[in-house]
Amino acid sequence: DDVEELLADFSGESNKSFGFSPTLLWEDETQTTLVAVVRYVYPDTPAYEAGLKRGDIITHINGEAITLSNYSTLFGSNVPVTFKVFDQFFENPRNISITPRKINTDPVLYTHVYHYPEQGKKIAYLFYTEFISNYNQSLFNAFDKFKREGVTDLIVDLRYNPGGDI
Repeated sequence: DDVEELLADFSGESNKSFGFSPTLLWEDETQTTLVAVVRYVYPDTPAYEAGLKRGDIITHINGEAITLSNYSTLFGSNVPVTFKVFDQFFENPRNISITPRKINTDPVLYTHVYHYPEQGKKIAYLFYTEFISNYNQSLFNAFDKFKREGVTDLIVDLRYNPGGDI
């Protein structure tokens, strides 16, 4: 419906984002209601600031169960939204209110170098959420860090990556 917002999203800049990535599952075999599981949360975003974490489960949007008619709100909104959230064990329910805003979604979400001196290995881990060419410098910086640290092995985590620029 909003081509400008879609193009902004493709470039890693969203004007009405919460800053997290949900995946949807049917609540039961009737397939009438959904739950959203938080795959990851971008730092310094409304979702991060509201305390949303990887593995959290969202069951309601503005007091209503998640259905096919309202699930798209999870991906962005023009107005503040309240989510009913449980932890990853489906315990500790809480309501969180999130006001969407313009964010930049650097796809290099996490990097780390694991040192294993007894095996003579340094293993780099890169969690890359999406191929967005506007952020190639972040990718170059990560690989530069790996090179400086003498990495011998590399894990590139693309499990949630839907594709994008090459």
